[in-house]
Amino acid sequence: MTAHARFPAAASLADDPELIFLNSQDIHPLLSHLGFVRDAKDKSKWIKGATAYSVFFSRQHTWLCTDHRIKRTHGVVSLIRSELGLSLGAARIELRRVYGTAATPTYTHSNPSPTTASSPASSSMSPFFSSPHPDSNPAAPERLPEDEIRKRYARGLRYDPAHHPEILSARGLEYIAPDYHDSFRMTSGGSIVFPTYAFDGETGVGVMTGYETCRDDGTRFFLKGGSAGVWIAGIPSRDGTLVIAESAYDALAVSMTHGLGRGSALAAVRSGAEQHVANLARWLISEELIEIVLISTDNDSAGLAYASKIMLLLEDMRRRGEIREGVRVEYVPPGYKQRQHYVNDPNEHLNRLLSENPEARGLHIKLREDGETGRNDGAAPSF
Repeated sequence: MTAHARFPAAASLADDPELIFLNSQDIHPLLSHLGFVRDAKDKSKWIKGATAYSVFFSRQHTWLCTDHRIKRTHGVVSLIRSELGLSLGAARIELRRVYGTAATPTYTHSNPSPTTASSPASSSMSPFFSSPHPDSNPAAPERLPEDEIRKRYARGLRYDPAHHPEILSARGLEYIAPDYHDSFRMTSGGSIVFPTYAFDGETGVGVMTGYETCRDDGTRFFLKGGSAGVWIAGIPSRDGTLVIAESAYDALAVSMTHGLGRGSALAAVRSGAEQHVANLARWLISEELIEIVLISTDNDSAGLAYASKIMLLLEDMRRRGEIREGVRVEYVPPGYKQRQHYVNDPNEHLNRLLSENPEARGLHIKLREDGETGRNDGAAPSF
């Protein structure tokens, strides 16, 4: 049963400005108010007793949480009603206590949109006008048009192997195959910017939805006004491979670990963009550009959830005849040695390999400096 089925009044959110405003708030403080605590290993999961919610930022720029055990998803309003058994009116009163009456929006006939006196104007001196990760900026910004997103992204610097950024070396990514050079940009401050795209699955044309800026201190910023999408790299050749990872760093780590380049495309997907990457795979398969889809996400509940969603979407497409038989779709866990060590993601696996074989790092740096691809373009990847 969905939240709307259990609470029919939730369907009236679109007609009530205050409910729209409340439903756009960060759901994390509410979970804490209700007695949930964040899981120590999986930061996207909040637990209380036998109930565990996975929290994610939706395409509509609102926070949602899902109880996968009973297949139920809540927004801010339906969550507090479900947990406390409140009427809609009582939920309003309780949510005002949680988020503060000062945050309650005011409205005028000439301005029906929610406004707050305390909302600061956002500004940035960076050529990439970005907002922090949704964890720290839950408000729903105005959606930017694609041409504006592309214009802002184009201000970045192109990757130059002769000036390999330290932020990549710090992650063991000493070599980027030439086919992936144009898949990201850099800022003058040394950050990496990864663009994201949406795919309809019919034309194969990607619509740029935003970009993620990754700093050398580990923080990540998403474009304010952007939306969930898929990072892509490479040009698949006939009978090629599509590798899907959870982050661009992980996808590049897989390419380096397994010597991928020409003929292999990379993709990275975050929660909310699983359908887009499935659409991309469907189009690549229909054009006979790939024969293999390999999914390698993190060894945790969130990563396995991403992988299972994508595999289920592709399997449904296969059942409907949208994907031809014979195409290989497999999950490839990050490497580990039983009883010796465990790794969480492909990037961690790459760094462990480099630590066990220090000469390998030097070889990859030499490949980069010499401009060599270091691969057999006719060979299939070995996983």
